[in-house]
Amino acid sequence: MNRLIRWTRGILARWSHSPTNIDAVIGKHGIVYQAITRNEAGLVKIEGEEWRARSGDDIDEGEEVKVVGVRGVTLEVEKLKERG
Repeated sequence: MNRLIRWTRGILARWSHSPTNIDAVIGKHGIVYQAITRNEAGLVKIEGEEWRARSGDDIDEGEEVKVVGVRGVTLEVEKLKERG
């Protein structure tokens, strides 16, 4: 199934000459509204859209994250560093 998704996304990206919707979120910030753990995906909201997300770290609900990549239809995110 993941191969089909990647293949379809690649065809659409080449056909339209623009990034697909999921690729366009790389670099954007969002808010976690279902906690993310190292072992389990959670949910984030980015510009009003809900996305499934994973991280190498535990991230609590309400924390701000940055999208650093995409794997299939799941975002790879990292917690934003504290400003200080």
